[in-house]
Amino acid sequence: MFAENIFRPLPVSSYVYEGEENSEMTWEFQQTNAVYNAFNAFLWIKCFESAKASEFIDKRFVNALVQRLDSCLDAERSMVKELMTTMFCVTRYLREDLLNAIVDMLTDFGYGFIKEFKGIDVLLCLLRDFIECALVPENVLTKVLPVLIKHTSLCNYQDAIHECLESAVKSHTALATHCMDCVLKNWPANGDSKVDITLLASLFCLYECCEPEQWSSVQSRMIHQLSRLVRSKNAMLCLQAEKFIGRIIVDGRVPRLGTSVGKLADSLLDVYNNHWSLDCVTVACDHLKRLLKFRFLDMRQTSVTTEALGEVRQQKMFDELVTKKNIGLVKSRPKIPKVSVVIS
Repeated sequence: MFAENIFRPLPVSSYVYEGEENSEMTWEFQQTNAVYNAFNAFLWIKCFESAKASEFIDKRFVNALVQRLDSCLDAERSMVKELMTTMFCVTRYLREDLLNAIVDMLTDFGYGFIKEFKGIDVLLCLLRDFIECALVPENVLTKVLPVLIKHTSLCNYQDAIHECLESAVKSHTALATHCMDCVLKNWPANGDSKVDITLLASLFCLYECCEPEQWSSVQSRMIHQLSRLVRSKNAMLCLQAEKFIGRIIVDGRVPRLGTSVGKLADSLLDVYNNHWSLDCVTVACDHLKRLLKFRFLDMRQTSVTTEALGEVRQQKMFDELVTKKNIGLVKSRPKIPKVSVVIS
């Protein structure tokens, strides 16, 4: 009954733009909702026997159920998620098939074999649950997580991906450096700030789960990438990179008196001297002071940095901002018409 009512090709009218629904699909779900609820209740009854059910509820059943997550209705996607969670709890023999269906769909989407799928957020939530139950082997995580991290259109699911990463690294610590290495090697060169911000946030999430001995294998490349990103004229990207730099300085994970820290100091000096954003300049100044305080810089860099910080650029920028604002107020002030007074 469930398969005949639910597993059928979605009508053409179901393929709508993101966030849109149509009356035909809404009416259809009102009829099938009862079927979903009945099947969910059937799985929970005490006399349910997995051995007998396995003849009908199998891998093909699971794959067909995952396809229903592409429905344009939030209510139907939520119902499918609830049903898959029930199957995870009740039909233990299906756990591997459930996991494979979720991973295959996410991997196909990550590689671009599937251009659009409306249930990506649900799949990520289910994958996180599998990871937290320690049911996902490391080789499967290695297959799916790097693809998801570097996928440029997954910024809308950034929080869900980070939850998966955090759960995965707790169980498999080697995944942190593997994923960081994959992102750094495949970083797009088109200079899209939105993509850079998304990838940088993923790297920061991985860094927080990374052990000190693992950090050493990616330290040089990571600092090189941060030195490049912090020079961005996009204030949000610059501040995101500065946040990352501040964290590794505080954690003492910046190499002393080396080429890497030299590049980092040069980039921060460039931000301090030339960036248009007062916030970015202020944070760069704080980081440079920390580098001086903890003696990360050599004699030449120490001299150059000390001389640059002596100019206090933030105050000059603030004064210029106040001056421009005052000039704008003067220009926008309405002129008072002259009144001629005639004395007779």
